[in-house]
Amino acid sequence: MVSSSATTPKKFMTSIRSNGSKALREAIAAAAEEARPVTCLVYTVILPWATEVARELHIPSAQLWIHPATVFTIYYHYFKGFSDEITEKSDNPGWKIQIPGAPPLSKTDLPSVLLPSSSETHNFAFAAFKEQFDLLDAEPGKPKVLVNTFDSLEAEALAVFGRYELIAIGPLIPSAFIGGEAPSEEKSFGADLFEKSETAVIFLISN
Repeated sequence: MVSSSATTPKKFMTSIRSNGSKALREAIAAAAEEARPVTCLVYTVILPWATEVARELHIPSAQLWIHPATVFTIYYHYFKGFSDEITEKSDNPGWKIQIPGAPPLSKTDLPSVLLPSSSETHNFAFAAFKEQFDLLDAEPGKPKVLVNTFDSLEAEALAVFGRYELIAIGPLIPSAFIGGEAPSEEKSFGADLFEKSETAVIFLISN
């Protein structure tokens, strides 16, 4: 675990990339030696280096998008031509933008990392999202994206992509909620990239 007080977000993510890539390669090699070869790598967003490791080792991969499909289409279209309008007009009163697969959106509907900001944390997150979409575009065929939604909830957002294969696998529910009981304080969930998170979410699927 690396504290935000000890390093900058950029240095933190550089370290995660270097050490994480090495550890992932070693885990895949160890599984192969135990006759349990990895057949698919599932990784979460802001870990774009996992895609590169999978491609290098000729292992199929899929991104686990933990947000709704509408959020996915907002990020995608921001990087595909809507950035200028959002940057230049988002502070105008009554401003709305129509992004394919999403309802009309105002400034308060958009992810904060896409809005003009001098925050270093926002800047590093923005770069990570941008790299993730660039790597998806570089994948041969139709990259698979597992989305935290279900078909009848966001049919339009799921269907708007021809380049990617969006697969609804939600709603994803923390185990603490199973059984219909409200989670206690001890079972509540959350994450802080720089203060509390001790593990990255990467799944290795083997025979």
